[in-house]
Amino acid sequence: MVSHPTVRDVITFSADGTYHQTIDLEDPLTHFESGPNRWWYESSPIGVGYVHLEGFQECGVDPYTPCGTLRDGTIPWADVCQDRWVTPPAGEIFLTAIGFPKYDQEEQPPGLALLLFRGFEASSWAYASVR
Repeated sequence: MVSHPTVRDVITFSADGTYHQTIDLEDPLTHFESGPNRWWYESSPIGVGYVHLEGFQECGVDPYTPCGTLRDGTIPWADVCQDRWVTPPAGEIFLTAIGFPKYDQEEQPPGLALLLFRGFEASSWAYASVR
């Protein structure tokens, strides 16, 4: 979930390989809910984890992109873990998966963050797991 004073962007993953995305924007006032879209996990040869999302909506990341607009597969994204540019296929993006260490002694798994990097100089858009 990403939460900002003007943006709430939630991705809910299901074990069947689908996800739903819910986006609420204050400006412009928008509520968007996706249908089930496909997701899958990939691990690179150097151990970097990626979550691929078909049908991902960028209107939470970029309010100038209307909800319902899918990427056309021509604009690259930064893969900061491997210091390269990657162009996902049309209608798909990938998020870089990183883990958080355990901060408490409870028997809970460590947290997880999924990061979207638009460029090497830009800050990431982070989806953090919530327990």
